Amino acid sequence: MKGSRTVWHSLIWGGIFAGLSVLGGAIGSHLLKEKISTQALEQFQTGNQYLQMHAFALLITGLGAYLFPAGMWRRCFIFFLAGILLFCGSLFLISLKNLIGFSIPGIHFVTPMGGLAFIAGWVCFVVSIFKIRLS
Repeated sequence: MKGSRTVWHSLIWGGIFAGLSVLGGAIGSHLLKEKISTQALEQFQTGNQYLQMHAFALLITGLGAYLFPAGMWRRCFIFFLAGILLFCGSLFLISLKNLIGFSIPGIHFVTPMGGLAFIAGWVCFVVSIFKIRLS
């Protein structure tokens, strides 16, 4: 089946990240409130919200690739995955730097690159939808 790797990868990673976002919500609500600053907790929660949102974007991408193989679904997957790793990952590292005992110099510059990857993923998603409409 055409696009089956994209289907598989999108659905598996989407499910993994959705589960991790639930875990992140529980950790943020119950464990981190007393251990990190309010600003750091807000950054953690923002990273977790985007993780959850884009986990579902990956699931939708996998379904789109399965149902309508003629699209830019592979690019959607790659951009969404890059966005999760860069945007969410950097926010998690920034928010937990005092708790984990180290920070990575320049990590703040990674966050906007992840945001750009999310935007590129959504552009590819819209193009894929138009390809469905035009075919």
